[in-house]
Amino acid sequence: MFSPTMMSKVNELTKNSSVAASLLIAEQENYFGLHLLIISPRYDAGMMYKELGKFDDKATCEAAAFAVLNAIEVYEECQLLTVAL
Repeated sequence: MFSPTMMSKVNELTKNSSVAASLLIAEQENYFGLHLLIISPRYDAGMMYKELGKFDDKATCEAAAFAVLNAIEVYEECQLLTVAL
C-alpha cells in the first residue's frame, strides 16, 4: 500500500487534473516501482491502485512505463508521473 508521503505527492500532482488514469514511477532507494492509479471524480468510486512491477534501474522502469502508457491510451487518456521518495 502507499505510504502517507507518496499519497500526499500523488494528491499534489493530480488534484487539478482532468485525467483519471495515471502511471506513477516511484523512485525509492533500492528500486523503481511502477504503479497504475485510476482516481475517479465520483464520490462513491474512490481510487483504484495496482502495482505493476519493481525495477532495478530507471531506464528499464521508464521503458515499461511507456509500453503500458501506449496500451492504456488506446482506451483512455493517461498521464505519467514520477515521484522521488
